[in-house]
Amino acid sequence: MTTAAAEDTRNLQEAVQRAIDDGSLGEPRFARFVAHSPLPGLVSITANRLIDMAEVWFGGPPAQRTTRHDAAGKSVTELLKWSGGQGALVIVSASPPTAGTSVDLMFLGSRGTLYHEA
Repeated sequence: MTTAAAEDTRNLQEAVQRAIDDGSLGEPRFARFVAHSPLPGLVSITANRLIDMAEVWFGGPPAQRTTRHDAAGKSVTELLKWSGGQGALVIVSASPPTAGTSVDLMFLGSRGTLYHEA
């Protein structure tokens, strides 16, 4: 992940955490990430960074984790489930280097939804 992309994900993590902390979303329930990485070698790194974010929001590592990689190593899909009923879907694929890194997040809480695209 590039320095700029890492900064963007830090800002995203902090923004979601603020919404959780101030109660506007209610209890965290589900996160769906769709991300594009500029290089195939960064696909798994990007997925792991997004999973790290979900683990912070949902209070720890998931109880179940299912991972699927495509044969060419250009995409990864992760399905995560926590013992408290929370879940996350993380999809990361390689995009042309000129497209850069992008993240689309839908975060569901018991009282609200947060959308982010960058």
